[in-house]
Amino acid sequence: MVLTDAVVEVRLNLKGRLQDTSACLPAVKAAVDGLVDGGLFLDDTGDHVKCIVFWAPVRSKSDALMISVTGLQMDREGYTQPK
Repeated sequence: MVLTDAVVEVRLNLKGRLQDTSACLPAVKAAVDGLVDGGLFLDDTGDHVKCIVFWAPVRSKSDALMISVTGLQMDREGYTQPK
């Protein structure tokens, strides 16, 4: 499955001091590059990844970086919604 018109959402849970919303940008860039390397996107340009949304960090009992992806599945006949 290869996605296009993707929206990547980033949520950061922290048990210590809350960081700036964009503080995890280098980790997210590495994760998106990994999704390209893994074949989820053809590349991470605006042609395939339409936006990356950073939600404000929240306090939690443990640290976590959560990334979710939604998009349209590419196939030979055009685009279809993932099932």
